[in-house]
Amino acid sequence: MIATDSPALPASDAPKPPSARMAFEPFGRTEKLLLSYAAILVELFLIVALEFGYPGVILFAEIGAASALVSLVIVTATGLR
Repeated sequence: MIATDSPALPASDAPKPPSARMAFEPFGRTEKLLLSYAAILVELFLIVALEFGYPGVILFAEIGAASALVSLVIVTATGLR
């Protein structure tokens, strides 16, 4: 038997496996919002791509570019960071 400096942890103090909720704990409100927004965009992209094919992908890209441009203008105009 190998001698250790610390006694064995009781079952109640044993480390627990990480949960999905714990993955979001280090993030603030803004990061959580952006992650949710990104997940929704990925789902929308898949739906549009599967439903409309290549023209749907082009339409989605154009809408995404317009949305990014509007967001950039709003952030620049209001001084948000």
